[in-house]
Amino acid sequence: MNQAGNDISSLKPLEARFIRAYVINGGNATQAAKDAGCKCRSEASFQVRGCQLKAKLDLPIRELMSAAGLSSLEILRSLVGGLAAERDHVQWTPDGRALVHRSPDWQARLRATDMAIKLQGGYPKAQMELPFAVDQNGRLMITAEFDHPETAGASF
Repeated sequence: MNQAGNDISSLKPLEARFIRAYVINGGNATQAAKDAGCKCRSEASFQVRGCQLKAKLDLPIRELMSAAGLSSLEILRSLVGGLAAERDHVQWTPDGRALVHRSPDWQARLRATDMAIKLQGGYPKAQMELPFAVDQNGRLMITAEFDHPETAGASF
């Protein structure tokens, strides 16, 4: 049972598929919506549906992670490890000895950095919502306040 009183096993099939795909895809809600079988016609629709499902299923996802032993501390430790990831390169000498060289694993570090930025809310939202109105001539009027007075109430 989660805090809302719902049993996680009572999820709808699409929701269960979404959670599974979300975990497999490393937290990519858009790809999870595709893999779960959401019926969308465009990439933007998959993005919206993925965000909707992620918001709706946030608590079950966190509970499943907790049940699997993935506490916030464990996740942060894993993230720190990813930021310092290294890769072994083996080179064989003519006499058959193996020489191992270590170098930064830039791909793993990039993924860890991206995840850290996401966790911190560092990426801007994909769309910015502006308040608007339509005047008598059918023109769109942006009613947001701007820093510069000449741009306030601009119409397009």
